[in-house]
Amino acid sequence: MVWSRIPIRMLEAYLIARLLQSPLFHRFVRGIHGKVNELRNPAYRAAARAAREQEQKEATGLKLYMQLFREEFRNSEWGRFFRR
Repeated sequence: MVWSRIPIRMLEAYLIARLLQSPLFHRFVRGIHGKVNELRNPAYRAAARAAREQEQKEATGLKLYMQLFREEFRNSEWGRFFRR
């Protein structure tokens, strides 16, 4: 009966090792850790909020390109259907 559980335990150990090596898993855990600390510590919350605001202010090339594309599209003949 004990011998029948060995393959399952080996599979479990393999899957856990693969999960712990995954950068996506670490990014997910880092995000959860940041949100928990943000709720617990007011100083950390203020620093995180300032970092998010700074990140939103700094537009990347893709964001600037999409903003320019939207403006050009709204000013075009087809853009009249999408104006707010």
